[in-house]
Amino acid sequence: LIAAYRDYRYRKRFKTDNPPWLFSRIEPLGFTLDFFESDDPASIPYQEVHNNRLPTLLRNWDHASMEHAVEIRMPFMDWRLVTHSLGLPLTSLCGAGYSKRILRDAMANLLPSPVRYNKDKIGVNAPMEYWFSNQMASLLLDIVSSERFLQSPVWNGHAISFFVKDRVKNKSWTHYECQKVWPFINAYIVSDSIA
Repeated sequence: LIAAYRDYRYRKRFKTDNPPWLFSRIEPLGFTLDFFESDDPASIPYQEVHNNRLPTLLRNWDHASMEHAVEIRMPFMDWRLVTHSLGLPLTSLCGAGYSKRILRDAMANLLPSPVRYNKDKIGVNAPMEYWFSNQMASLLLDIVSSERFLQSPVWNGHAISFFVKDRVKNKSWTHYECQKVWPFINAYIVSDSIA
């Protein structure tokens, strides 16, 4: 489990077919957030609850529910259940290639195995790959070709520009790449509106 987790993190963060700047978060500013992460698999639940997935999910679903006046509930968010879960050993939380082990095991007599062990579940994501290859392609090219973007003291404009132009030309965006490029594009748009 430990080796698989480390291999997963390495592959996720250091894909050889992508440039290093794609994986840095705030390193161009002179510091990094990597000290929040640990190679200890036992820290995974804590990291997911406090730093990674849960804060993002709560922010996005709270925003979506308030914007559309729809009641949305995040299951299993009672603080007693969360606290108890964080105290369990990692082997109780995941195993045999599956997360949510306790929940999957608890549902053994209630849900058929194909449902309990489905790995095709995906979240609700914007079709960024499609947008970046189609409707937004010309906007992206305009931004990454601008002198102000290329000369930015905050990021490596030339490296990002080269990367974006290649992905737009080949229509080969991945969702991960879109998520990594968007903060630079968004920062440019916001700074342009204030300048």
